[in-house]
Amino acid sequence: MYNRKLLILLAGMMILSSIWPALALATSEINTGALLDAPSSPAEELKWKQATAEKDRLARDAYKEFEKQRKGKVSANATTWLINVTNYIQEKSNWCGPACARQTLSWHKLVSGSSTALPSQSTLASQIGTNSSGSSTAKIADALNLYKTTYSIPDYYIASDIAGYSNPTETFRIRIFTDITSSTTNLAPIVLLATQYLPRYNGASYRHYNTIDGYYDRSPIKMNTVDPHYDSRYSGHHWDPMGSTTVNGVCRAVYKADLAGTNKAMAW
Repeated sequence: MYNRKLLILLAGMMILSSIWPALALATSEINTGALLDAPSSPAEELKWKQATAEKDRLARDAYKEFEKQRKGKVSANATTWLINVTNYIQEKSNWCGPACARQTLSWHKLVSGSSTALPSQSTLASQIGTNSSGSSTAKIADALNLYKTTYSIPDYYIASDIAGYSNPTETFRIRIFTDITSSTTNLAPIVLLATQYLPRYNGASYRHYNTIDGYYDRSPIKMNTVDPHYDSRYSGHHWDPMGSTTVNGVCRAVYKADLAGTNKAMAW
């Protein structure tokens, strides 16, 4: 009887050990370098709030003008906008922020024709203030702006949330669209993701940054994410569905990451 109970106990432990990684993955979020909380001073909050309000206004106006120009035009083909961002794998497990910053700067270096070498991930980590827990979105935006003159970046990057707006999905969509397509801004935005809401992650839960470098404007709308993940299953360029705040895709992954803590959702 004792031996039988021991065998049952050992079998149970073997089963539990085989499914434990999946259980842990389903119930906890792994951080690849994106802070959960990034408190800022009242002055900093006011700065980002005012900058976001103005840039949102300009983005809405630009999108209205685009829709006005497109109205009445019939096209059988979907329109795709794609800028050329280089994918860099994060060099440390907590460096998705510096890796994304380098990805974003690769686009500005290319279009500017600058002969100045890209900063290393180590340099960017220092400029961002990345610590063992990761990076702050606001500090990523600040670091990118250090290179505005070097790479002729046409506009300042700002840090913003998407939660709290009357229509977070539309707010997010218009921001990404205008960053990717506008000749006056033409930025490569960085987004904070809760990856379990991104279909290609198959439920794997990371708190993680990606750069976005493409937009596909037919239903379902897609966004091209440039993923610096150290795991080759996730890294690379991917056309992901945009989704919404309730439908899985880039938007929902950003929205859920935004709701989880005070670290801002976008550098755009």
